[in-house]
Amino acid sequence: MEVIDVQVHLNAVGREAGLAAMDALGIDGLVIDQWPRMLARLPNGAVRCSYDFAMEASRLYPARFAFLARPDHRDPDLVQLMADLQRLPGCVAIRIDQPPGAALRDGAYDLLFATAARLGFPTCVIVPGRVADIEPMIRRHDALQFIIDHAGMPLEWRPSDPQRFGPLDELLKLARYPNVAVKWGHVTKLSAEPFPFPDVLDQLARTVDAFGRERVLWESDFTFGSGYETWGESLFSIRSAERFSDEDKAWILGRAARRALRWDRPDDRVDAVLVAEQDWDAFHQLLARTGRLASRRLRVERVAADASVEPRGRVIGTVALPGISPVPLAEAVAAAISGRWYPARSP
Repeated sequence: MEVIDVQVHLNAVGREAGLAAMDALGIDGLVIDQWPRMLARLPNGAVRCSYDFAMEASRLYPARFAFLARPDHRDPDLVQLMADLQRLPGCVAIRIDQPPGAALRDGAYDLLFATAARLGFPTCVIVPGRVADIEPMIRRHDALQFIIDHAGMPLEWRPSDPQRFGPLDELLKLARYPNVAVKWGHVTKLSAEPFPFPDVLDQLARTVDAFGRERVLWESDFTFGSGYETWGESLFSIRSAERFSDEDKAWILGRAARRALRWDRPDDRVDAVLVAEQDWDAFHQLLARTGRLASRRLRVERVAADASVEPRGRVIGTVALPGISPVPLAEAVAAAISGRWYPARSP
């Protein structure tokens, strides 16, 4: 099962630490929302964000990372800016953070939404507790893929409130619009029960019933989840839930994200790592120094330089044999640990 987390502020954690955690949890891909923002302020009060961290992560690991951009609807060069963003490798969507209801009604965001629709740029919108504000835009820009962040739930919550899930009713009304998908995240903060949060899973089941599993995207946003769930709990509360079929989980945890964001992830999975006989001891010494174990998903085999090997699947190694992608010893160790290798990740 391919697992994609559609929102993490990874710059708050670090790229390599994030990769290690992803490998441990079994997360294949992650969409970065760079926060806190790095920005420049324009004379008219608009801001332009930079995405250096996210762009570098996506360049080095294109199968693991993509990112969101945050254009400002007031930018005087909005149309060109969005066209430039859309051409950036790894930029799969834009995100609009709490647009004022009055500005939406007055048409202040119409150019942004129309441009996003023309460019085929999926648009995530944060409208906590006021999903109804975005509904006219959804109707007006029916060619645009809207994604409602955090299931549209309010920023303030009380897990003891028996009506705490009431705002979800407004979100479910948007299911009738085929251009709307949902990021399922932050709802666990409303749970009155411990992991695996059965009361929240009830609400996820309602959302899947309304939108269909093809339009519900899992997000952990785990750097903001401190105090009510860990990254692993966010994932495994769904992955271990008996009420959802394996096919349901495949859509919610990855396939729906690939479809809505149109993220064509490169294949980085490795089936085997072949280690030359003369490299075998050095390979294990280097592996031991990492403090991590080789992935059980792939094969690590010792081979002689004159061996006759028929590759099965995608195979890399420190040997020069037909059908084997040659790699340095350090890359062979890294691939053995993560079960992944992508040649373009190196600078």
